[in-house]
Amino acid sequence: MGSIAPLNRNPLAAGFYTVPEAARLIEVGDARRIYGWLRGYPGSAMGPLIRRDFQPIDGDEELSFLDLMEMRAIEYFRDHGVKARTMRRALEEARDYLKAEHPFATDHIAFRADEKFVYIDDILKRSAKEEHDRLLYNLITKRFESYTLLKETITRGVEFDPGTHLPRQWTPRAAFPTVKINPRVSYGRPALASGIATITLYDAWRAEGGNYDEVAYWFGVPSNDVQAAVEFEEELAKAA
Repeated sequence: MGSIAPLNRNPLAAGFYTVPEAARLIEVGDARRIYGWLRGYPGSAMGPLIRRDFQPIDGDEELSFLDLMEMRAIEYFRDHGVKARTMRRALEEARDYLKAEHPFATDHIAFRADEKFVYIDDILKRSAKEEHDRLLYNLITKRFESYTLLKETITRGVEFDPGTHLPRQWTPRAAFPTVKINPRVSYGRPALASGIATITLYDAWRAEGGNYDEVAYWFGVPSNDVQAAVEFEEELAKAA
């Protein structure tokens, strides 16, 4: 399989997320566990789980958009009972198989997790096309197995770039379809179609004493956009 093209490596177009922010956005994420995935655990011989785009500066940990999307998959599997050793081995196999630094973020694959294994569904595999079936590539035993692809996957809400096969935009909450995360918009902050970050509108709303219309006037957006931003930020705060 050919390698997957990387995103434009301009760091300003990569998105920046602190670990607490990542945990809130992922929903099933736990900040302490994410720190462990990034750093490795004290007293353990195992190092970091993912190959992050940004190395820590003065102890500050930040994730790129691709780091965030891969961490989302890892936390999804962890939430479904996949163990850390299994995850590590699966990631190593996936990097080699797909020739990708962030294999759990690409659209070449759809994942299914159970208590023992993490599988990759290689949608490009020729035999699958010929047989009109999908094949499970078991990353642990390196065997292919047929299965029916689950409808509900971790790719829900993610829009992929057809050229790079990497995620370019994510709708983090289905209840807020107008709020998107795009690493090239507002430095990757959750934002509306106007490109204004939800946190910007939320802070302005608080400063204006909860007046939606006043904030809408100053930013030149509809009042319902301000309301959506406020409700989205309040929803995130509940996950803190």
